[in-house]
Amino acid sequence: MSRRVRWLVRVVALGVGVIVGCGQAETPPSILVVTLDTTRQDHLSVYGYARETTPELERLAQDSVVYTRAWSTSTWTLPAHASLFTGLFPAAHGAHFDIRADAVGPLRAGKLDDRFATLAELLEQRGYRTAAIVAGPWLTRGFGLLQGFEHIDDAVPGLLGRSGDEVTDRALSWLSNVDDQSPVFLFLNYFDPHTPYTPPRGFDDYPRARDSLDPSTRWTAAIGGRQPFTSDETAVLIDRYDGEIRFADSQLGRVLRAFAARPDGERALIVVTSDHGESLGEGGRWLHNAWLSEEQLRVPLLIRYPERRGAGTRNESIVQLPDLFALVASEAGIEPPYEIEGVLPGKRKHAYAELYRNSTLLQTYGKTFNRDLRAVIEWPYKLVVSDRGESNRGQSELFRIDRD
Repeated sequence: MSRRVRWLVRVVALGVGVIVGCGQAETPPSILVVTLDTTRQDHLSVYGYARETTPELERLAQDSVVYTRAWSTSTWTLPAHASLFTGLFPAAHGAHFDIRADAVGPLRAGKLDDRFATLAELLEQRGYRTAAIVAGPWLTRGFGLLQGFEHIDDAVPGLLGRSGDEVTDRALSWLSNVDDQSPVFLFLNYFDPHTPYTPPRGFDDYPRARDSLDPSTRWTAAIGGRQPFTSDETAVLIDRYDGEIRFADSQLGRVLRAFAARPDGERALIVVTSDHGESLGEGGRWLHNAWLSEEQLRVPLLIRYPERRGAGTRNESIVQLPDLFALVASEAGIEPPYEIEGVLPGKRKHAYAELYRNSTLLQTYGKTFNRDLRAVIEWPYKLVVSDRGESNRGQSELFRIDRD
């Protein structure tokens, strides 16, 4: 049975209509959704970071609403993107660490089941031309996140992903060949700020970015607390990380200009966010997917609404990735065939996040990481709870975010 037939059967079985107001004369807006992988909010100049890491995002902000209190639903790629595409939290969609699942590369995780209706499937039924061009390995089609996309470009060579300029080149090629008569839904994933932090020439000009340091053999010792990076080494890593952000921002700018040049560019909905952030030594933490700390969980979010509604404003409402599903569905005039957990921006009172046991961390570090973590945020408070009930390296603690 083809995917389209399975989709139609699912809709009929649920007894709901996918399209709301299908007799409307106005074509729904084209949609661009971009995730900047591993990009923490506080290293972006559009959020006040001292370095000018995101000049393109600053230009976009002039036409957008910048959300200052946005969180992911987890601190690694698979569950976060699954939440964006389904409007559900990890416990509901199941695409997260699962020590009972088959190993996929170095990790054990459950993929997104095709019983869920993704944004791409819903928008395709609304008449959209859909495309996904991704750079990270957890977004390749085997994990179920790309179901429903008409055009899929997931030629990711390995765990290190692929460069942002290749993603942009392929996005521009697709845009130049798709007809202008139908609205488009283009999803892009940039992977550059992810390790190994190797900004290309022209973006490696921060003071310590070219220093001799190979961190690849040190991550295990650093995360385990046995051999932390020195302050000088940390400065090198931060300079490289910031350079990668600036490079990804430059590539995003090329896409934004091409999208604006479309005949329906003025009416387009543009969403730029991240799936998670990155630890750079805070509290002895490094990288991501092991904690629910703010530097890993807090993400940027810029929404350029059709007709530039709210342009140039900043919004302190609590927003999460499932809410972007609700937003896109509302702007496109579609109704999900199941009850989603996302709400429109401005309607959420609490933020929630989940992180399940990671088989690799268990094997490498033992009982320290033998826990599931959950977090709830009611601004300005954040509670992180371990299912072991222990306060071990931030496993069960109450924070005041604006002070701690």
